[in-house]
Amino acid sequence: MKTHDYSGIFYTFLCENNMQAPPKNSLVRNSFRIYDYSKLLFGSSRGDYVAEVFVPYWAKVVKNYSDENGMVLDVTDIVVISKYHVSQEFKKWFDKERFNYKIFSGKLCTDYTNKFYFWFDKEKFNYESYSNYLAEYLYPYFFDWFDKDKFNYEIGSEALAKYCSDYFDFWFCDKFNKEDIWALEEYCDEHFEDFAKFINH
Repeated sequence: MKTHDYSGIFYTFLCENNMQAPPKNSLVRNSFRIYDYSKLLFGSSRGDYVAEVFVPYWAKVVKNYSDENGMVLDVTDIVVISKYHVSQEFKKWFDKERFNYKIFSGKLCTDYTNKFYFWFDKEKFNYESYSNYLAEYLYPYFFDWFDKDKFNYEIGSEALAKYCSDYFDFWFCDKFNKEDIWALEEYCDEHFEDFAKFINH
């Protein structure tokens, strides 16, 4: 390890068991993994606290992971600037403009369904990689997120049939992935006359 040359604000997670987590502006000496905002959810769970931290100049730092989206560092010392419960205080730390939707759109679907109206953005959400997550975890909000042009039927057709059968008339079209025809037969049988031609096409 070496003396670091990193500056700026990073983020780390404090476990639920750490209810007496360090107060604001306190120095903590331990072993921490810290993240750029763009990698913020790499190590999180709904029970964690997210802490905004500063790395003092004397801290020892090891670059754990880095790419064009930012860094993950292992450090020995941090100064806690602020901390928020990841789930209960979601609105205090979540920043739609800085959040990395490319990587973490799926985690928003699985862990923050009840915060949907706060984080969802049709232009930012990664439909290409996580359309199936929308159908599986957020079907109650179907009319808010569904977009026939954006939705990736290649990965999301099965989930549409299984979880969104009530909205069949809105999503079914010739984009449906023919490899998932079995899902139509199993979950949308009441619409057989509608998709029978598609099967035989």
